[in-house]
Amino acid sequence: MILTDLSVPGVRAARRMIELLLRLNVSAPLIEPVFSHVIPGPVTPQDAVRAIGKEPFSSFPATMPPRAVRMNDGNPTQR
Repeated sequence: MILTDLSVPGVRAARRMIELLLRLNVSAPLIEPVFSHVIPGPVTPQDAVRAIGKEPFSSFPATMPPRAVRMNDGNPTQR
């Protein structure tokens, strides 16, 4: 599994990692991209699939802002 967010550098790195694994003779069906922090932005999931060349195994929506705020406030368990 290759974990990537939907940023331009993240998608580019995922594509390069897949290319490297294929050159190392890793079977293509064993390589599974996973999209994390999926939010509306400049790179859509469809753009990422087109750039990477594979559908994601799974994708996870962005949930970091509330957690990051709590963590930065010094109380990660506060709700």
